[in-house]
Amino acid sequence: MSDRQEVDIKRLREDLLGVDLSGGDLDSGTAVGETEIDSVTGLLTRTFCDAVMIQQYKHMKRRGDELFAIVMIDLDEFKFINDTYGHPIGDDVLKAWGSSVLGRFREADIKGRFGGDEIIIMMTDYKSKADKQPQDEEKIIYKDLVKKAREILSQGEKTKDIPPEQIEASVGMAVWDGEESLKEVIDRADKLLYVQKQAK
Repeated sequence: MSDRQEVDIKRLREDLLGVDLSGGDLDSGTAVGETEIDSVTGLLTRTFCDAVMIQQYKHMKRRGDELFAIVMIDLDEFKFINDTYGHPIGDDVLKAWGSSVLGRFREADIKGRFGGDEIIIMMTDYKSKADKQPQDEEKIIYKDLVKKAREILSQGEKTKDIPPEQIEASVGMAVWDGEESLKEVIDRADKLLYVQKQAK
């Protein structure tokens, strides 16, 4: 992670949680770790993800020389999977999607569980190119995530009986214009996600 992408996570944790982390007590299963990491997906919790994105947004706005992108991902027909195969299987699907997101995006990108079966990613060093529109990037992200999630699911004993065609997602992506608030970019990405979902 480059200096310009780095977020002071230690300081942010202390500010949010009122905990002195100088001892490095951040092992999985501790109170602090559970506050930061969603136990099902392995991604950041909504509260902690929001705080990290806000800090990163302020940093990037202050610098003024980088663009970020927000990617929203929502599982299609997740209620059907839960109702048909049971909630433990639904959790396995969410774990697979969490693994897919962690495997697809860079360490510098901020990845969190936005709510239910919806995931948010802040691509912290996204640079759009004239020959590659954001919609093209969205298609690449979508196809890659679906492929990775299916591969992970096919290896799991509990989830191997789910037909591959039922592992689908909708993706919305918005690139910061340099002026918008963070909320405005997230809202744009979320609206694009639901436009794609309704078009299926």
